[in-house]
Amino acid sequence: MADRRLPAVERKIADVSERDIRIRLLGTIIDKQEDFIVLDDGTGKIKIGCQTTFDQNQLIRVLGKVVVGENGVEVQSEFIQNMEKLDLDLLKAVNDIYV
Repeated sequence: MADRRLPAVERKIADVSERDIRIRLLGTIIDKQEDFIVLDDGTGKIKIGCQTTFDQNQLIRVLGKVVVGENGVEVQSEFIQNMEKLDLDLLKAVNDIYV
């Protein structure tokens, strides 16, 4: 039987903690360096360890592992998804109903 990973839990950046293991974040790239990006979701900013072809100001979803870095909590990406075509107003309306 194959090893199973823990599910990635949906989080707002402001709610990410050291106790989290795998998370899902939705936000905009506000800074991009060679080996990391900074993601902003309106509740906060977080450093994401990755190498990506996405550019600043792109809306993305990141699935990754929470790690404690030199400057606090960071995320090591496992998967990054382009979310540019996501209707944010519709997403907010659905979340208001179900969350």
